[in-house]
Amino acid sequence: MLGRLDHVGYLVGDLAAAEAEFVETLGQPVVRRFERPRFSLFGVYLGDAGELELFTFTDHELLAAQLGADAMRLHHIAYETHDIATAAASLAGRGVRFSGPDFRDEVSAPFDLDGVLNLWTVPESSAGAALQILQKPV
Repeated sequence: MLGRLDHVGYLVGDLAAAEAEFVETLGQPVVRRFERPRFSLFGVYLGDAGELELFTFTDHELLAAQLGADAMRLHHIAYETHDIATAAASLAGRGVRFSGPDFRDEVSAPFDLDGVLNLWTVPESSAGAALQILQKPV
């Protein structure tokens, strides 16, 4: 149902510092950068196939609420599915609820971000873990 692992997302307080550490210390190349003003976030994908995502929120209250005193925190694990509607319906049938990447509001339909459909699970409804399910264009 969830499909293959796509990436692991880390929320960071200082994106530039985290990026430098992942590039220099772990040897992970930058694949692409992104901005999502709608969700007050921006970030970078690293690794050969972009399997590591580092991002931060520009809304300082939102960042503090989700990051606390940590410099970095595992935020979500993303899985690619071929049919996000079926995957979401199956999860919802098990009591899983969905949100956007900022967890501000619950949603019932996927977000289209640059042609990729996305949903994030509300952690309390999905075994305590935030999962992103995404469907890339064919």
